[in-house]
Amino acid sequence: MEFSFVVLKILVSAAIIAGISWYAGKNPSLAGFLIALPIISILAISFSYAQYRDMEKINQFVGSIVVSIPLSLLF
Repeated sequence: MEFSFVVLKILVSAAIIAGISWYAGKNPSLAGFLIALPIISILAISFSYAQYRDMEKINQFVGSIVVSIPLSLLF
């Protein structure tokens, strides 16, 4: 079960990245908008909840994401 869940996470993430990269050739503006969305954060939160079902850890994880967003704007 654990290994298959890891493989599923890899496949979903790779499909999203590959799909948006492919779409960049068709419509660069929309692809840029899609890649700027917090898709990775949403996926990570969803996968973490599905795997652990521990809301306390998920809340800490989301809190660290919220703190990191303003810091990432400095780069």
